[in-house]
Amino acid sequence: MREGLGDEKLSFYAISYGTLIGQIYAERFPARVRALALDSNMDRSLGTRDFLDTHCALHGKNIRTFWANLLAHADRGELHYPGQSDVPLTKLLLIYEATGAFFGPDWAGPAEFLVAADSGEGQAKSLLTPLPDQEVVNDATQVFCLDCLLRDVG
Repeated sequence: MREGLGDEKLSFYAISYGTLIGQIYAERFPARVRALALDSNMDRSLGTRDFLDTHCALHGKNIRTFWANLLAHADRGELHYPGQSDVPLTKLLLIYEATGAFFGPDWAGPAEFLVAADSGEGQAKSLLTPLPDQEVVNDATQVFCLDCLLRDVG
């Protein structure tokens, strides 16, 4: 495509699986690349076999039933953070843990967290830092710079 358009160097933007194309092109033709913008990169260090051969703590479970049961336990106050029986895992925090964690390439970690929360055994890494028993300030205005705020005020 680059050659067909008459471009000397490639400018390329890709998301997720498309990043694989950009990575391979840059490795094979580094002198033909001007810029790559790769969002949510695939991890090529795994190789095809390791990428496709993933193990999951949720394998073989009916996920809809498992999730519904977890939510019900959390709603009744019966869930705690894995390895921390004094820290409750509320329904909202459970949803946050699950949805937030599955954005990354580490699907095994969140799955292990959910299974550990369900069984009440073992330890699993939480997405939340600090844990909910510590003070957390969620203030979306932190993403605005002072210039934007002053422009809107004055």
